[in-house]
Order: sequence, then structure tokens, then C-alpha cells
Amino acid sequence: MKTVCMIGLQVLNRLEKLHKLNFLYRDVKPENICIGTGNKFTEITLIDFGLAKQFIDSNGNHIPETIKKGVVGYIP
Repeated sequence: MKTVCMIGLQVLNRLEKLHKLNFLYRDVKPENICIGTGNKFTEITLIDFGLAKQFIDSNGNHIPETIKKGVVGYIP
């Protein structure tokens, strides 16, 4: 239980850092969370930023929401 909680907290910290950089991750799933090896075995890393999206532009303005039909990331 302790390990699961520690992993969860690290994932939340990573997402928070990304959010502070004005990006939404939008693809949180177990396949995109990696655990380090060797001397970094306690580090959690997020991968696959293909669906990540910037929500604040370079002028500090919030980018307006665009409403699209269909599923994000779906390729028929």
C-alpha cells in the first residue's frame, strides 16, 4: 500500500509540474508511467506526450477551448 501511495504522489507531482509549464497531459494511463532502473529505481517518469496540449500562450493568455467532434487521439 505504501508503494502504491508513493507512486501516486509522484505521478501527481509530475502532472503538477507539467501544469505549471502550461501544459495539459491528457493521456494518463498505466502504460505511460515508467519506473526508473539502477540508482533511479525510485523515480517515476511520464512518457508519450502526443496528446499533451498547451493551454496558455506565450503572452500569458488562456487559449480558447476548441470543440471538435470525435475522440481525441482516435485514428480510424
